[in-house]
This record gives sequence, C-alpha cells and structure tokens, in this order.
Amino acid sequence: MDEEYDVNMLGTGLKECILNGLLSVVGLRRFRGDDKSLLYLGTSRDYNIHMNPKFIMANGNLVRVLIHANVTKYLYFKAVDGSYVFNKGKVHKVPANDMETLKSLLMGLFAKHWTHKFFIYVQKYNENFIGHALALHSDDRYLAELALDIVKRIKLYAESLVHFQGGSPYIYPLYGLGELPQAFSQLSVVYGETYMLNKPECKVEFDEEGKIVGVTSEGELLFLRYDLTIPFARFVAMNGLTSFKRYQIAKVYRVNNSSKGRYREFYQCDFDTAGNPSVSEIMGPDFEVVRILTELVNELDIGECEIKLNDRKLLDGMLQIRRVPRENFRTICSNIDKLDKQSFQQLRKEMVAEKGLTAETTNRIETEEHLPVKNFSVAGHQEFKVVLFIPMRAPFNLFDTRKNPNKIKLYVLRVFIMDNCKELMPKYLSFVKEMLQQNKILKLVKKCIEMFFEIVENKKDYNRFYEAFLKYLKLGIHEVSHNKTKLVELLRYHPTKNGDEMTSLKDYVTRMKEGQNDIYYITGESKKVVENSPFLEKLKKKGYEVLYMVDAIDEYVHKEFEGTELVSATKEGMKLDESEDEKKKKEELKEKFEGLCHVIKDVLVEKVVVSNHHVDSPCCLVTGKYGRSTNMERIMKAQALRNSSMSGQMSSKKTMEINPDNGIMEELRKRVEADKNGKSVKDHVLLLFETTLLTPSFSLDDPNTFALVWKSLYNIKGKVVFFQQRVLIAIAHKSTGPRG
Repeated sequence: MDEEYDVNMLGTGLKECILNGLLSVVGLRRFRGDDKSLLYLGTSRDYNIHMNPKFIMANGNLVRVLIHANVTKYLYFKAVDGSYVFNKGKVHKVPANDMETLKSLLMGLFAKHWTHKFFIYVQKYNENFIGHALALHSDDRYLAELALDIVKRIKLYAESLVHFQGGSPYIYPLYGLGELPQAFSQLSVVYGETYMLNKPECKVEFDEEGKIVGVTSEGELLFLRYDLTIPFARFVAMNGLTSFKRYQIAKVYRVNNSSKGRYREFYQCDFDTAGNPSVSEIMGPDFEVVRILTELVNELDIGECEIKLNDRKLLDGMLQIRRVPRENFRTICSNIDKLDKQSFQQLRKEMVAEKGLTAETTNRIETEEHLPVKNFSVAGHQEFKVVLFIPMRAPFNLFDTRKNPNKIKLYVLRVFIMDNCKELMPKYLSFVKEMLQQNKILKLVKKCIEMFFEIVENKKDYNRFYEAFLKYLKLGIHEVSHNKTKLVELLRYHPTKNGDEMTSLKDYVTRMKEGQNDIYYITGESKKVVENSPFLEKLKKKGYEVLYMVDAIDEYVHKEFEGTELVSATKEGMKLDESEDEKKKKEELKEKFEGLCHVIKDVLVEKVVVSNHHVDSPCCLVTGKYGRSTNMERIMKAQALRNSSMSGQMSSKKTMEINPDNGIMEELRKRVEADKNGKSVKDHVLLLFETTLLTPSFSLDDPNTFALVWKSLYNIKGKVVFFQQRVLIAIAHKSTGPRG
C-alpha cells in the first residue's frame, strides 16, 4: 500500500470529519487512519440520533460550511415554525414579518406607532449608537464597546429570518448534531478518501528536520507528497485555515539523468493556493492560478503565447452534460489529452476500435459552437446545481408535441430520476439545455432571461440568437404574463427607415416624432412583400417609422409597450396629425365624392369612405379596428385542420378607402355623375375592388369572375384608359386616347 497522499488525517472524531470533508471539496487526496478498535466506541456507534435538538441560525457559519462543503445533501433539516415568549400569563408568538407585527399583542397600538417613528428617526444617522439603542442595554457599559458585534448579530438574525422564508430564524437537524460526522465522512468517501481503520500502532514518520512525512502501520507506508508537506497539509491542518496561498523560488537539482533538452540544474518558481475567503467563489483558487500565469507571461514579455489548462472536474462536468456514461469518463479524458497532436476523427476511431466505446458515446462528446454559458447553484429547502447554455441553432422539431418537453435531466443524490419532467421549464424555453442536481421543483426562467440580456450586449451574437429563437421568445410573451415585460424588451423588428438593421421597441420609442402617440406596424407574409405596401404611403410621407412584423405570431403577441399602443397600418381608425387646412380639404373632398361612395357601397355592400391616408394608390381595403386583420385571415385559412364552415364568420368586415387625389377615382366619379346605373360603372367598380384584392394583404375569392370582368371591359373597344399601380386596368371610353 505504498502510495502518496496530499493529507494524512489521524482520528475519526467530529473535528477530523469536518476538516477532512472541507479538504475533500478542495480536491486533495486524503488518507484517514485510526488505531482505535470498534469496541472502543461501544454500542453508541450504532446510533446517531440526538434526542435534544440543537437549533442553528439559518444563515450562520455552520450552515455556510455545510453548503460550501456540499454536505447538505446527506443531512435533513427542518425549519422552526416560530419563536414564542411567555408574557403576563400568556404565550405570544414573536413577530416574524410586518403583518404579524401589526397583529401582535406584545405591544400596544401607541407603542407600535412610537417604535415605527423611532426607526424612521434613527435611520437618518450613521453613528454607532444605533446598534446600542436596538440592543436595549440597561447600563452605560456599552459606551466602551464597539457596536459592530451587535450590528452583526442583528444582521445575522434578519438574514436567517428570510433565508428560508419561515416564521423563525432557526433550523435544526432532523436527527440531531450526531449526523454531522457521518455526513462529512460520507462526503469524503464520495470524493475518493482512503480509510485505514482498526489498524494497530499507527505511527507518524518524521524526516531529519523533524517534519511529518507519512504514516506507517503493519509495514505499510503512506507518504505525503513532498512539495505539499510543509506549505499545505501541516500548515493548513494545524491552523484551521480555509484560505491559504504560498510560493517559493529556489534552485532545483534533478537526481536522475535528464532527457535531451532538459536542464539538470535550474531555478524553479512554484506556488500553491487553496480555499477562498468567499464561499460563493468555489473555483476562486483555479481562477487565481490562471491570473498568476498570465501576469508572469506579461511581465516576462515573451510575446504571444498560449496557456493550456486542464481540470478533471471541468472535463467530468462537460461529459456529464453531454450524457456520456460515467464509466467511460476516464477513457475519454485520457484521449482528450491528445487533441493537440491528433484530430478528433483519429481519436474517435481509436476510442471505438481500441478502447471499446460505442460510436454513439463518441458522437456525444463532439462539441458544436454555442452561445454564452451560465452556471449557478441554489441551496434552501431544495438544492440544485445548473449548467445552462444556449445552442447556436434551434432544434429542427421546434414545436413537436410528441418529443420530450425539455432537455433537462433530473438527478437526486446523483441518481437519475427522469428526463421528461414537464413542470420544470415553460414550453417557450424548451430549447435551453441544462444539467441539474438535487432538486424537485426548479424555477430557472429568471436565469434564462438574465442570460438573454447578457447576449444583447454583443450585437453579433444576439442577432444569431434572435434569428434562431425569436419564435420561442414570442411564444413566451404570449403564454406567460409575469415575464412579458422583460421578454418584450428582447424583441427586434426591421423598421422602414433602415430596413437592413433591426430595432427594439425601446429604441423605436426614443426615435418617435414629436406629437406621435402610437407605435405603427404592418403585418404580412414577408419583409419583401410589405415594404412596398400602399398602406405605408402616407406614413412614410409624414416621416413616421413603421415596424415590419412578418411572423405569424407577431400580431397577437402584444398590443402595447410601456403604455404606448401598437397600431396596425392595415386597419381602420388610424389617426394621423392633420393641419387645419388638411382637415378642411378632407371635408370638401368627402362631400364631393359622396355620390361615388354610395354607388360603390351599393355594388360591393361594403363600407366606403374618403381617406387621405394614401398618396399614389387609388384605393385600399382595410379591416375593422377590433377585427381580424387580413394577415391573420390568411394564416387561419392556411390551417390544415381548420373548420371551413366557419370561414364566413371568421372573415373581417372590410372598408374601402378611396383616394380623392388619384386620377382614377376622379375619372370614375365623373362616370358616376353621367350614368350611375350603367353596367360599365358596376364593372369598373368590381374590377377596381378585385384589383385591390391582388395586393399582398388580400386574396381573390373568385379569380374567374375577375378574369371575365377584365375580358369584357378590355373587349369593348380595347382602349387602355388609366393605370392602377402595376396592374393595368382597361376601361372602355368613347373618346380617343387614354385618360386619368
């Protein structure tokens, strides 16, 4: 059993168990020995139940140590429901929140009011007497003491009170403090501790300088690693340190013959760092090693170089995320070390042919590019660890209801439980990939949204993320109301003023014209289809910016942003600022074209109004303000399992807006005044209406009728009279030559 260890621990008591557990978390190789026989402990070794419960502050040092060492998964705690005091012959609950304070009978109404005014008064001061005042000292001895300890105790009480959201700041181990040694020992075993128990005459060995070098028993020898004997194991163990750093620069001699290119004698700088003052920074020492190496390289000014790091824990975590069987970890790690010399394809072939791994396993470790990664841990009633990242592209079966609801795999005490837990994540975050430990009910939405906002800072990465997952974000806004405000800020749309760049709603609002009260948007099948829409003519002329919303889900995702209403350019009721002259002219034209409006309405049985929302087009069709838009009708018609019998009820009532400034409408008005009941007038109205339906927002219900009307008008004399924006309209006219 001649082996080397970082730490030799003699004894199996509570202090030894706790210290050994903390050293195991650091990653040191440990040996534990004890020469006491089992008879020494007696029958008490069979029991760990402490009948007298020990209360612990929920945010105290012991709890911090348990969380840092990851021992909590081997212990069971219960929160104290509340604290009670005996006062004037009655038992009263100590208030734990503002509502209990108001209801408590320990203080009268006036006393509560005075206390409230006192706290408001003292919070304006920074002097230390506040802590003494809160502690209610009965004499003046506190004047010679610092208030810091009192403030710390008050702070600990308050933090413990809210730590588990209970009615008391105290928790207690379910089976008493006797569970602690067993839990720490179990943790040490998980991290790979070697035990040598019930061994006679465990003898500590010293070197010539009187320093501990190892332990012997029955001829077996266990050595401590030489370079860690003094600086780490002895010093840290004897002084009870949780954070330790050291370095030395000295001459080194090689005893054996050196290989070619290596020095026999040279100076070497080595350093050790372990633990961290901040429990939350678990990998603090690892980061510091990288920082020291970087500073050394910069100070030596050796030019551009590459520092390669390897950490078995990181590799294990990566393999776990890729769902590689744990029994294959060591084999794969030994091959990964060769990646700087061989291609992955060569290593894959070696692992399958020589190491006995399956092709499926090797495929899982082949990485692909991804967006930012976030890892965190939470401890409370439940404890879990998460490594969360966003893939570069969306799954091909994005909304397949038959697949697993998410990629999350649930483990409890490192035992796989399930991989199809629907309650863990909402549907719109199903593309997020995670690996979780130690939890039953997880709420990770907040962390996901935080990561999305981190990506926003890098425009290039966010554009790639948004292109792949924009439908997920919009689904989240539609399904989940409590995160809607944050998710809306992540949306991006192409605007009319700069169609190549996308903009957020927040940026749009900052660019709104003076007097503009609404956010204007237009929906359609694609950006190319809507960017030349006649609905944009007046808005563009007045300098208003319009957003292109070309996803099917856009229209019902949200109706307002931070109090500003979103208004569709394809619906009636759009109000634009008008001067007094424009209003007066509109009324005059409305009266002038009233007869034409009546004729068109009689022919089409549709609402007809005079509008100044158009510049070049003779007319446009809009839907009701509160009805379905034409784009939504198009989407509903495309549904494979739609109810065809309901199509008539689902279609919106259309309104024809005519442009009185257009020559076509002026010509048609004159024809109506000449003979409003003529067949040609009716044909012209139908042709104008159905030609308008050819715009991207609508579709012809009966193309055959349109073709017949066109043919009849064209064949009357074959005269081409006027044009309607890309569509040739033939209207028979008795004069020679075109008009309009």
